Amino acid sequence: MAIGLVGIGGAGTAACTAAGSPGTQAPAGAASAIASAPAPAVADITEIALERGCFGCASGSLLVLHRNGTVAHTVTGNARHGTADVRSRATIAAADFDALAKQAITRGFYDWRDSYQNPQLADGDWTVLRLQQGDQVRQVFERNEAGPVGMSDLVRAIESWQAQTAFEPTP
Repeated sequence: MAIGLVGIGGAGTAACTAAGSPGTQAPAGAASAIASAPAPAVADITEIALERGCFGCASGSLLVLHRNGTVAHTVTGNARHGTADVRSRATIAAADFDALAKQAITRGFYDWRDSYQNPQLADGDWTVLRLQQGDQVRQVFERNEAGPVGMSDLVRAIESWQAQTAFEPTP
């Protein structure tokens, strides 16, 4: 499956953190205090993750694409709603992974702020995009689609790939 790239854009600054450590969250409307790190080469990106949820939703989702071709998808349950996690797997072609990684770089992922949200809208849908290269992780959080256009474009590209992909349930 071929994935098309969307134009270039993005603003703000970025910060990389060690894998598994919490990222620095910038206040709404403010850039991170940490200077921009240079974007890695497409081939250096080893993982792309898209996580979505909302306050009060019965479930959310976590989609993790790995450079080695494995894909894990979890529909995350919510105990309050009596829903359980549901896991599935698929594969992604190297060209598709590279196209998504390239789109993240060209749309300015490494220049975006860590967080985009309107403090007047504390509830609602949220999205986290996360890229990993080696032991370095960079993630961007947005609530109520307050992020840059490039983030919306990248989310749509990932979702488009996902919609065209056959997933197999896993135990």
